[in-house]
Amino acid sequence: MNKEMRRRICALISSYVVLFGCYFSSCYKDNRVTYNSNYEYNSESPYAFYRNGKIYICNDKIIESIRDDSTNDIYVIDQRNGIDPNLKICNSYEINNPVEMNRILNVLLEYEREYPSNWNRSLTSMRREWLAHNICYYFDVEKYRTAEVDLNNKDENKYLTLIKK
Repeated sequence: MNKEMRRRICALISSYVVLFGCYFSSCYKDNRVTYNSNYEYNSESPYAFYRNGKIYICNDKIIESIRDDSTNDIYVIDQRNGIDPNLKICNSYEINNPVEMNRILNVLLEYEREYPSNWNRSLTSMRREWLAHNICYYFDVEKYRTAEVDLNNKDENKYLTLIKK
């Protein structure tokens, strides 16, 4: 199968999965996240806890020092003060349950409400981008880029075209 055909198949499957995932996650209400009342901005403490582990949100140097990929903990690199504000979810391909994804994305939105910046992403666009990254990762498309999802401002409307086609 040539590269172009592979990309077209990936785009088609992505469209269906994104539509299903967005619908499914938007219908599901989940309150199983607790927030760390002792969290200090950009510290080594987890920002929140979910049923599978902890959610850390801090700069890349701190993430590098605390990251342990043998756990179910989620590591999010806060790059919201750059030219293109971004929150990067490490090893995002490991999370493929739309409910879990939705839970984590809502934590990111709460983090932004608590520590405002110029980062501005909608829940729907983040879901689409994450699902598209995961699908591409599992179809072996640019794994080095799709293993972690960058939720930067520039990509707010990027994945709408998958659904419109």
